[in-house]
Amino acid sequence: MSFPLGRIARSHRECQAAGMEENRKPGDPVLGAELRRIRKEAKLTQDELGALLGINGPQVSRIESGTRGASVDTLHQWYRECGYELEAVEVGSPEQATRLAVAVAALPPGQLDAIIEIVRAWPALDERTRGRMLGLAASHEP
Repeated sequence: MSFPLGRIARSHRECQAAGMEENRKPGDPVLGAELRRIRKEAKLTQDELGALLGINGPQVSRIESGTRGASVDTLHQWYRECGYELEAVEVGSPEQATRLAVAVAALPPGQLDAIIEIVRAWPALDERTRGRMLGLAASHEP
């Protein structure tokens, strides 16, 4: 009895590939574009950054294109290797965290310093001042 080995092997590879695709974390193209920007700003190639992160250049490329996600630890190390220091902030949902991280990373240094001062002062502000600031921010949302 003869078995169609070529078809079985191909089916097995197809199953493996499908399983691997299902286990991959989806990426975020907006975050990926920001990660690419800071890598280039740091004058690192994908292979150089990958070596620092313990991954390879093609994996860096997939994260930057948004076709693959990255762990929080990898993202933290990515920013650090590109000259940024991140602090933990409780923001709510993962989507809100991603939007906040992208917005903060895109700020010019002067604006980032101003926002840091506002965040540090926030607990000491009275409710009226907080309300005015939130109203101002709401009127400028996209």
